[in-house]
Amino acid sequence: MEAAGNSLVLALGLVLMSGVVHGIQRSVASGNLKRNGMLGIRTKVTMSSDEAWEAGHLAAWPWTRAGVWVGYSSAAVTAMIATGQLIAGTGSPLLLLLPAAGLVVVVVLMLLGTRDANAAGRAANVGRNED
Repeated sequence: MEAAGNSLVLALGLVLMSGVVHGIQRSVASGNLKRNGMLGIRTKVTMSSDEAWEAGHLAAWPWTRAGVWVGYSSAAVTAMIATGQLIAGTGSPLLLLLPAAGLVVVVVLMLLGTRDANAAGRAANVGRNED
């Protein structure tokens, strides 16, 4: 049963992480997320100009969207299974693999988004520097 409780804690962490990224996405989509030192994809390239910031976040959108939904989905499935195990009085440490796998997939998707954000930011800066 301890594994089920630990899985619920990990599921909550996935929900919180996904919620933060989801909120950032909404701010990007509405044009409210300006270049800053707190939230967003803050790399040397994306922080180099407002154009790079915007282009980078737009380019990362598909990856971050996928990461958000993987995070929410793996958290929901983990919570359902863990709750069932708590009610039944059973539990398996194997349940910890589900939120851990979800976390790994989310991190990989965020890294892919960062890669595309940097490429788009570089392209935006090249266009800006030609003016």
